[in-house]
Amino acid sequence: MKRRLEVELDFITNRIIALLKENTKHDLKLTYISRKRYNKLKGLLNTRGPQATPKMYNRRIDVFRFNLQLGKVAIVGVSLLAMFSCGSGEIQNFEGIAIHADPRTDRIDLRIYLTDKHGTPLIWNQSILSPNVGVSTISESDFTTNVKVYSMRNGEKHRKVYDERLIDLRWAQELNRLDRLMTAEIPRIFIEEDPERDTHLGIIIVEIQTEKQGPFTDTLENAEIYKF
Repeated sequence: MKRRLEVELDFITNRIIALLKENTKHDLKLTYISRKRYNKLKGLLNTRGPQATPKMYNRRIDVFRFNLQLGKVAIVGVSLLAMFSCGSGEIQNFEGIAIHADPRTDRIDLRIYLTDKHGTPLIWNQSILSPNVGVSTISESDFTTNVKVYSMRNGEKHRKVYDERLIDLRWAQELNRLDRLMTAEIPRIFIEEDPERDTHLGIIIVEIQTEKQGPFTDTLENAEIYKF
């Protein structure tokens, strides 16, 4: 009986040494806890010897070994989740944008739909690596944007009257729809006047990209860029 316990303790000792060699913060913490339990178990063996109840020793050793293995599995799982979620910074199937404009009195509101390569809008619950889903969020500040506005004359693009980043870019969701989109605005006060234009309509070109995806561009023609 005593020999069997010594074999079990040798096995535990080897596991502790292996953990120390891996040299990570989580493993060192786990090793410290495991070492304390090991010393307690070894002290119990030295004190009570082979007269101790075999079932009690076996139960303590089995529980200790189970906790050790469970801790290792948990550490590996958390590490993999962190690697694939926080380290990615990509939106699955994001390969384009589609823009729509809603004219207001003092601004032009833009809706920017994220699409796949076929122009189909992405949906919010498509991937755990998507913004605001699961543990990973791509912040609006991680996007680089630009919008150009052109006036029109004789039905064609005439003069560039605005060239800046998008204002107030933010994530949004329409009522009863899962389309993944962002909203932004163009203040009308910043759109230059063009004395030669012959219509209040114009052309809006939006470009958007992340650190790892894009740039993606879409053009909206005959948009109401000037007030009537």
